[in-house]
Amino acid sequence: IPEKLKGRVARFLQEQGFIKEALDLTSDLDIKFDLAIQLGNLDLAFDLAKRLDSISKWRDLGDLALKQWKVSLAEQCYLKCDDLSSLLLLY
Repeated sequence: IPEKLKGRVARFLQEQGFIKEALDLTSDLDIKFDLAIQLGNLDLAFDLAKRLDSISKWRDLGDLALKQWKVSLAEQCYLKCDDLSSLLLLY
């Protein structure tokens, strides 16, 4: 697949429900983060969140970590995005 078409093919695969394959194919960090969140891959999502350093990405990752009972990771994420209400709930 030519490099310039990989993004389109990855979006097509995502729409068809092939999330893992789309994750392997795409090189866009934002899309890769969203796919990692959909798959529940906390390690990859954490690495991407560090590189992207976006408040919304940290909050999404914190919410997913909390759903998976990874409390220390959720706390780290909420601290990164200064989500005080989530931290209060967590504590």
